[in-house]
Amino acid sequence: AWADAAESVMTRLLARRPMKEVRPLLKEADELLTSLGATELAQRSRFLLIGFNQRMEGFAKALAAALKGGATGALQRLEAALELVVDHALAAHEPARVEDVEMAARLARWLASESEHPSRPAASLADAATAYRRRGGYVDWARAQVWEGDTVAALGKSYSTVWQAVSSAREDENRRFAELLANWIKTGSHDQSVIRVEHLIERVIAPLAKRHPMLLVVIDGMGMAVFRELQRDLVGRGWVEIDSAEDSQRLPVIAALPTVTEVSRTSLLCGALTAGNASDERAGFSKHPALVAAGSRSKPPILFHKADLAGDGTAGVASNVVGAITGDKQRVVGVVINAVDDHLAKGDQIRVDWTVRRIKPLDELLAAASDAGRAVVVVSDHGHVPEHKTTGRGEESAERWREAVGSPKDDEVLLSGPRVMLGNGHRIIAPWSERVRYSAKKNGYHGGASPQEVVIPLGIFTPAGVAIEGWVEANSETPDWWEPEIEEIVQTVKPA
Repeated sequence: AWADAAESVMTRLLARRPMKEVRPLLKEADELLTSLGATELAQRSRFLLIGFNQRMEGFAKALAAALKGGATGALQRLEAALELVVDHALAAHEPARVEDVEMAARLARWLASESEHPSRPAASLADAATAYRRRGGYVDWARAQVWEGDTVAALGKSYSTVWQAVSSAREDENRRFAELLANWIKTGSHDQSVIRVEHLIERVIAPLAKRHPMLLVVIDGMGMAVFRELQRDLVGRGWVEIDSAEDSQRLPVIAALPTVTEVSRTSLLCGALTAGNASDERAGFSKHPALVAAGSRSKPPILFHKADLAGDGTAGVASNVVGAITGDKQRVVGVVINAVDDHLAKGDQIRVDWTVRRIKPLDELLAAASDAGRAVVVVSDHGHVPEHKTTGRGEESAERWREAVGSPKDDEVLLSGPRVMLGNGHRIIAPWSERVRYSAKKNGYHGGASPQEVVIPLGIFTPAGVAIEGWVEANSETPDWWEPEIEEIVQTVKPA
C-alpha cells in the first residue's frame, strides 16, 4: 500500500509539475536506495532515475546480443528490453531517446530479416527504386536516428554497431543501384513502373486535377527518409493518403541528373527535361497543356516560390497565396518549399524532426487546403545524403557530381545519356557512396547517384471526409519489421 501510494503521488507530480521540481525527489530516492546497498534493484521501479538508465543499459545488452545473431530468442529478449524502457514513467520525458531505442530495435529486426531471408540483388532500376521506396527509406529514417549515440555509454556503443552493419548493407545496395541507373539512362528505358520526374505532371498531377482541386507541394531536397517521417505526422494529423483505384500511383519517381535543383525541380515543374530557374518553372507550370486542360483558361495553374510565400507585412503566408488555395476558381495551385534544402546548406549540427510544424510554412498551407477540401500532392525534386563521416575530396565546387574527366573511381559511376542535363556531352561522374563529397562540409549533399538522391518520394493526401471518384484510401506501406510481431511481445516483463 505504501508503494502504491508513493507511485500514485509521483505519477501526479510528473503530470502536473515541471521536471526541475520532480527530479530532486527522484534523486533523493536514488540516494536512499544506494545507501541501502540495493542499487541493482532500481530497474524494477518505473520511477527511479537510476532505474531508467539501467533499463537503457539492459536494452543495450539485448541489442548487442541480437546483432550477433544465432542466439535463440535474441529478438524476443530485445523486445522485452524495449518494453521495459517504454514502460518507465520517465520515458514520456525523454521522447527523443525513447524513439532512438525504438529505431534501433527496428534496425535489428531488419538485419535479422535480411539474414534469414536475404534480398536478391535488384535486376532492374525499377526493382531497385521500388525497394528503396518501400524499405530503404524506412531504414535510412531509423539509421539517422541512432548515429548520434546516447548518454548511456553501452547504448551508444550498440548504436554504433547497428549503424555500421546497416550502413555496410546500404553501400552494397547503393553500388548496385548506381550500376542499374547508369545502364537505364544510357539505354533510354521507358519502364512504366517508375515515374520519370518530368512525367509526374502528365501521369499523376493533371489526371488528379481533372477530378478534384489540388495543391502541389514541392519540398526541395526531401528524400524518402524525410518523407516517411513527415508522412507519419500528416496521417497523425488526420490527413488520409489516397491512391488511384485502377492504376496505383505509389511508384518511385526518378530524378533528372545530376540530382540538383536547377535540373530536377525545373524538369518536374515544366514537364520536360530541362535546366533553369524559378522564372522558367513558373512559366512552364502555368502553361503546361495537361494542367491548363484540367482547369479554367481564365485561371491557369499558378506556382509560388519561397519569396512569394512570405507574408505581406504580417506573420504567416502571404494572403494572395492563401486566397488562391481557399478560392474555388483556381483548380491547380503549386508551392515550392525550401526548408529541407536550406537546412542541408548549413553546418549547424542541429537535429531536426521533420514534421508539419517544422517545415515552414507547410502548416498554414495545409490548413488552407483542408478548409478548401483540396487534395494535396507532396513530392520532392531530389533527395539527399545527410552528413555523417563523409570524406571531402575538394575536386569540384559541386557537392556530389563532377565533369566526366578521366575514369570514375571505385566509389563513383559514369552517367551518360539524355537525362544528364549538365556536364559536357551529357556526361558526368557522380559518387554512389554516401561517404563522398566534393564540396565543403554541410548538413547534407545532393547531386550524386545514390537512391537517397535519385528516388523521389510521392504522396497524395486528402482531408478526412473528402472523397474523390476513382481514388481510395491507400494501404500502409510500413514494412513488416517496423513493428514487432504480436507473439514476440512478452506479456509479463521481469527485469533480470
